[in-house]
Amino acid sequence: MPYPKRIQKAVDELIMKQYANKDGVVCSQDYFLPEQQEYVLIENEGTGYSELTVFVPSINLCIENYDNKPKCSFVSENPKFGMNTCADHVILTLEQNERWKAHIIEMKTTMGEEIFKGVKRKIRASYFSLKVLCVYLGIELSDTDIEIYVTYEKETPDITPNHTSNPATLKSPIGHRYRNLMQSEWNQNKLILRNPEQHEFILHKIEMKRIDSEKSPSGSVLVNSIQI
Repeated sequence: MPYPKRIQKAVDELIMKQYANKDGVVCSQDYFLPEQQEYVLIENEGTGYSELTVFVPSINLCIENYDNKPKCSFVSENPKFGMNTCADHVILTLEQNERWKAHIIEMKTTMGEEIFKGVKRKIRASYFSLKVLCVYLGIELSDTDIEIYVTYEKETPDITPNHTSNPATLKSPIGHRYRNLMQSEWNQNKLILRNPEQHEFILHKIEMKRIDSEKSPSGSVLVNSIQI
């Protein structure tokens, strides 16, 4: 499907065709995948291997492996602030009301308090970098136009103030009261960022199924499909 002229110009002329990923490997490919109505997004870093099939009936721009692609060059690389890593994939879709939506996808094997904290850091970095990218594309993106998707196979046991096997999970910044993120956000299907202003997003939890497969060294793959 044809893109609006302003976006097509950005895709053709303003977005890089060759780039070095975060490991320094030079990639000669478009920043966006060729437009399709079905994508198989893969996460195979670390110990897991996941495949999420995403059906997209509308005009869209899909950024596969967004975390590996260059973002804003002025952002701090200090890991303390968590701005040097982003979500796994991003899909921008043109809705019937002529507004664009951003679908930020992070793929995990397990989910618990500490892992969810890491997800929130990735979403925060993705939120800011997407805002910049959309300026290049000529897309106006508000908080209500952004939705978060997190895949997982299982949840780890929750940590509560009465369970002290991992006291580090109970630490909060000085002056802030401890808040259980799994109960207040994950279980409520929302993700909240404070920068320091508050941004609240719809959270879609996608439970994956494990099947036998030769694609993974472990002999199994996590799979599921969604439509956005």
